Order: sequence, then structure tokens, then C-alpha cells
Amino acid sequence: MQQVINKYKMFLDSNRKKFYQINTGTQFAKELEFNLIPGLLISLLVFGLLIYCIQYVFYISEFLAWFIQVLEIPKVLKLPFLDNKDFYRIPALCIYFYLSLAILYDLSKFLQSNWGLRWMLTDDSLYIAKRQWFHWKIIKLPKSKVQKNWIWSRGILLDTLATNRITINYKEKEYKSGFFSAKKNAELLKKQFQQK
Repeated sequence: MQQVINKYKMFLDSNRKKFYQINTGTQFAKELEFNLIPGLLISLLVFGLLIYCIQYVFYISEFLAWFIQVLEIPKVLKLPFLDNKDFYRIPALCIYFYLSLAILYDLSKFLQSNWGLRWMLTDDSLYIAKRQWFHWKIIKLPKSKVQKNWIWSRGILLDTLATNRITINYKEKEYKSGFFSAKKNAELLKKQFQQK
């Protein structure tokens, strides 16, 4: 079993070096190791909340029925089926699913900014690789500019939860890293970012 695990690790390591070679020109680039757990916990929390809230969809149908009655639309348009409260169940479900899709879209954007992101550091540049469907978009930032324009969000709680982030402002654009642990990346951060 150990041999299989070692072969898999060697395979991943060779793939990583190929990725570095193709995108940075050197296979000796260092990568900031991101923490994927906060994104996973946020996803589980959002899915759990959406599933929990589906049982309260009838409040939306009650509100729609009340709103239609306040406007007196059934009397004005002479449509008696609008008095039936069962009629509002399907519009309420449509509203709930529309809001759920909007929340899931925002969640996917958030996860893409954390999971579909790699920060690779060489001696003279920072390469930010963003996954976009079936390809990677590579952004190259010069190290001299990065060292002058970075903000490190950290604190006792952020260090404990391994949710540190680095923000870089370059040419009126903002680049945010994924969540990472300061302890795991201490040597890399000290070498690449703190030499101002």
C-alpha cells in the first residue's frame, strides 16, 4: 500500500513540476499552499441552510396571497382563481429556486476564487494561475512591485482557523489569494513577501 501511495505522490510531484515549467519557465517555483477547508465548510453551511429553508417556502406563498389581496387584483380583474391560496405555491417555489440559484452562483464564484487559484513564486515574479473552465489564465506580476503593494490579513483568530489572505494591488487591479495557513507557508512568506 505504501508503494502505491509513494507512486501517486511522485506522479503528483512530476505533474506539479510540469505545470511550473510550462507556466513559469522553471520547475523550481514555490507555491503558496492554500487551505481548502474554509471553502468546504462554507459550502456545507450554504447547502444545509438552503435545504433547511425549503420547508418555509409556504411563507412566500402566504405573502404573495396577502399582497395580491391588498392590491385587490382579484376584484379589479375579476379573476376568482387568484383568491385560491394554493395557486401561489408554484410561484413561491419559483421565487425560492431563483434565490437559491443566485446564492449558488455567488458560492461558485467564491469557491473558484479559492479552489481554482494557484500562486507560484519564482526569484523575480509572482504568477497567479486562475482556472477558467478548461484552461488556466496566468497573470505575471514582478516581485519588486508585489513587495511594495501587498496587504496581509492576519490575526489570532485568522491564524488559528488558517484563513489568512494576501491582497495585492497592482495597476489599479486587486488580486486576492485563497485562504492559507501562516505556519505552513512561513518560510515562503518570509522569503518572498517580507523582504521590502
